[in-house]
Amino acid sequence: MIQYLENKIDNQDILKSVRYVYSKHKTLRENMSFSDTLKFFDMFPHRLVIQKEDGYIKGVAMFMKLTDDSLISILREEIDLYKDGMMGKLMSEDGEHIYFIGVVADGMKFILKGLRDIRKAYNPITISWIKDFKTDRPFIVTLRS
Repeated sequence: MIQYLENKIDNQDILKSVRYVYSKHKTLRENMSFSDTLKFFDMFPHRLVIQKEDGYIKGVAMFMKLTDDSLISILREEIDLYKDGMMGKLMSEDGEHIYFIGVVADGMKFILKGLRDIRKAYNPITISWIKDFKTDRPFIVTLRS
Protein backbone atom coordinates (compact mmCIF):
# COMPACT_ATOMS: atom_id res chain seq x y z
CA MET A 1 0.00 0.00 0.00
CA ILE A 2 1.13 3.56 -0.59
CA GLN A 3 2.67 4.81 2.63
CA TYR A 4 1.22 8.32 2.31
CA LEU A 5 -2.31 6.94 2.26
CA GLU A 6 -1.56 5.12 5.49
CA ASN A 7 0.01 8.28 6.99
CA LYS A 8 3.34 6.50 7.35
CA ILE A 9 5.71 8.85 5.53
CA ASP A 10 7.81 10.77 8.01
CA ASN A 11 10.94 12.91 7.72
CA GLN A 12 13.19 9.84 8.02
CA ASP A 13 11.37 8.12 5.13
CA ILE A 14 11.78 11.24 3.00
CA LEU A 15 15.49 11.51 3.81
CA LYS A 16 16.06 7.79 3.16
CA SER A 17 14.09 8.06 -0.11
CA VAL A 18 16.23 10.93 -1.33
CA ARG A 19 19.41 9.04 -0.42
CA TYR A 20 18.12 5.96 -2.25
CA VAL A 21 17.12 7.88 -5.38
CA TYR A 22 20.24 10.03 -5.37
CA SER A 23 22.50 6.96 -5.12
CA LYS A 24 20.88 5.32 -8.15
CA HIS A 25 19.88 8.18 -10.46
CA LYS A 26 22.93 9.71 -12.18
CA THR A 27 20.90 12.22 -14.22
CA LEU A 28 19.25 13.58 -11.08
CA ARG A 29 22.65 13.95 -9.37
CA GLU A 30 23.94 15.86 -12.39
CA ASN A 31 20.95 18.24 -12.55
CA MET A 32 19.80 18.81 -8.97
CA SER A 33 21.66 19.16 -5.67
CA PHE A 34 20.93 16.77 -2.82
CA SER A 35 19.48 19.60 -0.71
CA ASP A 36 17.19 20.77 -3.54
CA THR A 37 16.00 17.20 -4.08
CA LEU A 38 15.33 16.85 -0.35
CA LYS A 39 13.34 20.12 -0.33
CA PHE A 40 11.29 18.96 -3.33
CA PHE A 41 10.48 15.59 -1.75
CA ASP A 42 9.66 17.30 1.55
CA MET A 43 7.25 19.71 -0.18
CA PHE A 44 5.30 16.90 -1.86
CA PRO A 45 5.26 13.78 0.36
CA HIS A 46 1.69 13.13 -0.84
CA ARG A 47 3.14 12.56 -4.33
CA LEU A 48 5.65 9.90 -3.28
CA VAL A 49 5.34 6.14 -3.56
CA ILE A 50 7.85 4.36 -1.36
CA GLN A 51 8.15 0.59 -1.67
CA LYS A 52 9.88 -1.28 1.15
CA GLU A 53 10.85 -4.87 1.75
CA ASP A 54 12.13 -6.09 5.11
CA GLY A 55 12.38 -2.46 6.23
CA TYR A 56 14.61 -1.40 3.32
CA ILE A 57 13.58 0.93 0.53
CA LYS A 58 13.34 -0.98 -2.74
CA GLY A 59 11.58 1.60 -4.87
CA VAL A 60 10.66 5.27 -4.91
CA ALA A 61 8.48 7.12 -7.38
CA MET A 62 7.18 10.65 -7.58
CA PHE A 63 4.06 11.53 -9.50
CA MET A 64 1.68 14.33 -10.40
CA LYS A 65 -2.10 14.22 -10.61
CA LEU A 66 -2.63 16.27 -13.76
CA THR A 67 -5.77 17.82 -15.16
CA ASP A 68 -6.86 17.05 -18.73
CA ASP A 69 -5.50 20.39 -19.96
CA SER A 70 -2.09 19.97 -18.33
CA LEU A 71 -1.63 16.42 -19.62
CA ILE A 72 -2.57 17.50 -23.15
CA SER A 73 -0.16 20.45 -22.92
CA ILE A 74 2.66 18.12 -21.85
CA LEU A 75 1.90 15.65 -24.65
CA ARG A 76 1.87 18.50 -27.19
CA GLU A 77 5.14 19.76 -25.70
CA GLU A 78 3.55 23.12 -24.91
CA ILE A 79 4.77 22.91 -21.31
CA ASP A 80 8.43 22.66 -20.38
CA LEU A 81 8.47 20.67 -17.14
CA TYR A 82 12.01 21.80 -16.46
CA LYS A 83 11.31 25.52 -16.59
CA ASP A 84 11.73 27.13 -13.16
CA GLY A 85 8.62 26.69 -11.05
CA MET A 86 6.65 24.60 -13.56
CA MET A 87 7.19 21.28 -11.78
CA GLY A 88 5.99 22.72 -8.45
CA LYS A 89 2.94 24.29 -10.08
CA LEU A 90 1.93 21.01 -11.71
CA MET A 91 2.61 19.03 -8.51
CA SER A 92 -0.15 21.07 -6.86
CA GLU A 93 -2.82 19.98 -9.33
CA ASP A 94 -5.38 17.35 -8.34
CA GLY A 95 -6.53 15.92 -11.66
CA GLU A 96 -7.36 12.38 -12.76
CA HIS A 97 -4.19 11.64 -14.75
CA ILE A 98 -1.20 10.13 -12.93
CA TYR A 99 2.06 11.31 -14.46
CA PHE A 100 5.26 9.85 -13.02
CA ILE A 101 8.21 12.22 -13.10
CA GLY A 102 10.66 9.76 -11.60
CA VAL A 103 10.83 6.06 -10.79
CA VAL A 104 13.80 4.29 -9.24
CA ALA A 105 13.50 0.67 -8.11
CA ASP A 106 15.41 -2.52 -7.47
CA GLY A 107 13.48 -4.35 -10.17
CA MET A 108 10.15 -4.63 -11.96
CA LYS A 109 8.49 -6.29 -8.96
CA PHE A 110 8.55 -2.98 -7.06
CA ILE A 111 7.56 -0.87 -10.06
CA LEU A 112 4.53 -3.07 -10.77
CA LYS A 113 3.50 -3.07 -7.10
CA GLY A 114 3.68 0.72 -7.06
CA LEU A 115 1.57 0.94 -10.22
CA ARG A 116 -1.05 -1.38 -8.71
CA ASP A 117 -1.13 0.67 -5.50
CA ILE A 118 -1.55 3.94 -7.41
CA ARG A 119 -4.31 2.50 -9.59
CA LYS A 120 -6.16 1.13 -6.58
CA ALA A 121 -5.78 4.33 -4.55
CA TYR A 122 -6.70 6.89 -7.22
CA ASN A 123 -8.50 5.06 -10.07
CA PRO A 124 -6.92 7.41 -12.63
CA ILE A 125 -8.05 7.87 -16.22
CA THR A 126 -4.47 7.46 -17.43
CA ILE A 127 -1.06 6.60 -16.05
CA SER A 128 1.93 7.97 -17.91
CA TRP A 129 5.59 8.60 -17.40
CA ILE A 130 8.59 10.21 -19.00
CA LYS A 131 10.33 7.66 -21.20
CA ASP A 132 13.72 9.34 -21.01
CA PHE A 133 14.62 12.34 -18.86
CA LYS A 134 14.50 15.56 -20.94
CA THR A 135 14.83 13.78 -24.28
CA ASP A 136 11.67 11.90 -25.11
CA ARG A 137 7.89 12.11 -25.13
CA PRO A 138 5.86 10.41 -22.40
CA PHE A 139 4.50 6.89 -22.54
CA ILE A 140 0.78 6.81 -21.71
CA VAL A 141 -1.63 4.02 -20.71
CA THR A 142 -5.38 4.72 -20.72
CA LEU A 143 -7.17 2.90 -17.91
CA ARG A 144 -10.68 4.30 -18.24
CA SER A 145 -12.48 6.88 -20.35
